Amino acid sequence: MRLKNAAQAEGKLEAWVTSIEKQAVAEYRKACAGLFKELLRTTPQFSGRAVANWKVGINAPNWAWDPAEGEKDIEIRESKGGKSYAFLGAVRQTGDKKWIDQAWDHNRYLFGPGQIKIGDAVFFTNNVQGDSDGGASDTHYLAALQSPGYWSEKLREVNKPYQTAAETVLIYNWKSFSAAYSTGIEDYI
Repeated sequence: MRLKNAAQAEGKLEAWVTSIEKQAVAEYRKACAGLFKELLRTTPQFSGRAVANWKVGINAPNWAWDPAEGEKDIEIRESKGGKSYAFLGAVRQTGDKKWIDQAWDHNRYLFGPGQIKIGDAVFFTNNVQGDSDGGASDTHYLAALQSPGYWSEKLREVNKPYQTAAETVLIYNWKSFSAAYSTGIEDYI
C-alpha cells in the first residue's frame, strides 16, 4: 500500500513507534521481574529476614525494612565453648520458598502494567538489619555480604557457594528474555 500524503505517513509512523515502545517496556518489565526473582532465589537464608526484606523502587531506592519479617521462633542456644548460637527448627537455605513468595507478593504489583514506564530506573534494595557479631561486621547484613570475607565465610554450608547481588545480575540469563520480536513496521506501510 502506498502512502497518499505526509499526514498519513506521520500517523502510521507514530502508531509504529508507540507499538515498539509498548513492546520494549513489556520486555523491560519482564526482565526486571525475572532478575528480582533471581535475587530472591539466590539470597542466603537462615531466618528468612534477608530474603523477605528485598524491596523494589521505581526511580528511587526503597530503603524500608521490617524487623517483623522472617522467622520469629529462633532459639538461642549455648555451645560447650560458652558461645551462643541461634537455632531454627527448620533450617532454611538458598531457594527456600516461604520468604521468597512473601517478598514477591509484596512487590509484584510494581511489575504490572502502568508501573514501569519508558525511562524509569528500577532499584532492588535490601536494608535488612542483622547481628554485627560483636562489632566485627556491619549491621546491614546484605551490605556486609556483598564484600568478600566476613559474613560470606561464615555462611552455613547449605548457603554456599554464595554470589553477590552484582554477580547474580551478571550471571542472570538475559537470553530467556529475548527481545527478538518483529518491529511490525510492515503492518503500517
